[in-house]
Amino acid sequence: ERDIIPMCIDEGMGLAIYGALGSGKFKTEDEIAEREKSSEKGRLIKSEMSLFNQTEADRSAVLVLEKISKETGFPITSIAMAWTMAKIPYVFPIVGGRKVDQLKENIKALKIELTQEQMKKLDDISPVHLGFPFSTFGTHASNNWMINSAGTHQWVENPKPIKPYSP
Repeated sequence: ERDIIPMCIDEGMGLAIYGALGSGKFKTEDEIAEREKSSEKGRLIKSEMSLFNQTEADRSAVLVLEKISKETGFPITSIAMAWTMAKIPYVFPIVGGRKVDQLKENIKALKIELTQEQMKKLDDISPVHLGFPFSTFGTHASNNWMINSAGTHQWVENPKPIKPYSP
């Protein structure tokens, strides 16, 4: 992410991302309990079942996603997908649902427009640290302190993420 995202923005390239829904880990405690009762294994084979276990970071993300889900009335997976698509331009998450309901939840994400406050909450739980050279020189010439200290400049604004569909 730290190398690819800035390059895609700069070059106007699309980005097809995999695992935007946490590989099935973005589930509430109730959903996890329900999955365990039903013996739902998803696509994983027995040796991979530990991959279903949520980490502390996953649980923190689910709490924020669940809160926003209650605010908006959309499922947490739809919120996660909408957040992913709203972060950078030309991002196209690869969805891997196995059930029609899962596909319908992914489609709902196309209608969600998150507020700046909701985006900040989600960004705070999953920061991307770009590192050098971006931490020193910025991600665009317009926010490069060296160039800006040399005079006044005009820049072409970076493209914005695609807005949700509303008929």
